[in-house]
Amino acid sequence: MNKNEIIKIINKMSVMKGFELRQIARPGAMMSLEFGERIKKNTAERNDNIKSEIKNTVDLKYAVHIDGFFRITHTGRIA
Repeated sequence: MNKNEIIKIINKMSVMKGFELRQIARPGAMMSLEFGERIKKNTAERNDNIKSEIKNTVDLKYAVHIDGFFRITHTGRIA
């Protein structure tokens, strides 16, 4: 990863600054850190009869999905 890619990631993630970490999930080998206020959304799901069904769901506004090796650090120390 080069310096421009790192700067781009930092800029994209800056919108989450100050939001409380509300949920940590582990779907498979991935880790999901979820932040922000809860938002309602409609999700289309197919059932066994191949019909689409709209379900009302509530998710958090922001999520960071981490796939691969990672470390969480604070002031240069592993947290």
